Amino acid sequence: MPKSGRKIGRPPIMTREEKIVAVRKYTAQHILETGVIPTFRQMAEALNYSTASGSNVYKAIRNLGDDSRLIVIKTAWSGAIMPVEVFDAIQQAAQEVLDGYPSEE
Repeated sequence: MPKSGRKIGRPPIMTREEKIVAVRKYTAQHILETGVIPTFRQMAEALNYSTASGSNVYKAIRNLGDDSRLIVIKTAWSGAIMPVEVFDAIQQAAQEVLDGYPSEE
């Protein structure tokens, strides 16, 4: 058994819908607890994936992003997946910050 005490191997069988719900719930809870969006590695652990197959896990989680309830954000240095409502709230909050400053035109 690995140091974490978890068995290495396949995660429990989950339907696509169960994975989407799990990602949405985990992301929202993680943001409330820590104030930041979880990494793909943290998401993999929450879904009980072994981190030994990192690229496969990344693809599996990223592929959930084609559901309209999730959005995947990929930058040169990292990636994130989150519920669309969270992304919309972030955009709205960012716009409110910008609206508080005079235009530079």
